[in-house]
Amino acid sequence: MGLTETEAKAQGIKIKKGLFPCAASCRATANGRTEGFTKLLFDDSPEAHGHGKIQGGGIVGPNAGDMLGKIALAIEMGADAVDIGKSIHPHPTLGESIGMAAEVAHGSCTDLPLARKSHGLPATLINLGPARDGVLCFSFTVLDHKIPCVDTVLMVTPFNSQY
Repeated sequence: MGLTETEAKAQGIKIKKGLFPCAASCRATANGRTEGFTKLLFDDSPEAHGHGKIQGGGIVGPNAGDMLGKIALAIEMGADAVDIGKSIHPHPTLGESIGMAAEVAHGSCTDLPLARKSHGLPATLINLGPARDGVLCFSFTVLDHKIPCVDTVLMVTPFNSQY
C-alpha cells in the first residue's frame, strides 16, 4: 500500500522503517499464527524533522487484507508515526500491530526489546520465535556498557493463554 522500500530508494526518498513481527503480537500468539509482520515506511528527510508522513506500508500474515484499510487511511490523511501510534488500537487484536510498527519507527515501542541502547547503538533483534509451552522467546544483541563487546541476550516472557 503506497510506496515500497524499493520505490523509495529508486526515487531517492529517505525513509524510516517500522517493522513489528507477528510473533510479538499477543493476538497472533493466542491464535497460534505468529508468522509474518507489519511494516510502515515514513519520510525521513531532513525537512521532516523526525515527523515524516507515512509513505507506505504492508502486512504479511493472517488477516492482512482486513487491516490494510487502516494503512490506506493513514496515507490518505498524511499521518506521521506519532499520529498512528497515539490512535486507538484495541488490545489484543491483530490490528494493533499497525500502531506498534509506528511506535517502532518513532522509537517509543515498549513491546519489543529494541529500545535499550548502549554507547548510542540500538539493540538488534536477531530471532523472535513463536510461543512454546506458554513461553515467548526472543533474543537480541546489545553492546554491553561494561565490557566493550557485543553480547547475545535471551529474553523469556511468560505467556498467559487466558489473556
